[in-house]
Amino acid sequence: MDAGPNPPAPNPLSYAPPDPPRRVSWLDLAGHAMLGVGLALVLAGFVGREYAYSGMFGDFLRQYYPHMLMTGGFISGVLISVRLGPFTR
Repeated sequence: MDAGPNPPAPNPLSYAPPDPPRRVSWLDLAGHAMLGVGLALVLAGFVGREYAYSGMFGDFLRQYYPHMLMTGGFISGVLISVRLGPFTR
């Protein structure tokens, strides 16, 4: 004798709010793009320090590599700290 389908089990966390929809905000995308720019600047600064080729691009890299390192490190550090948020003590 078949009693029919079983009723669904009650949700043990019925007081929990539902999950938000899985969407990426424009702010997150902009933050990730800026983090990529910061890391690219850091990498270009390290490359520029040892860049041995001449030309306008090589001169630019050799001359401004400390500024690229500092700017890229600052951008990356700020975005990582904003993303992590405050730490509780």
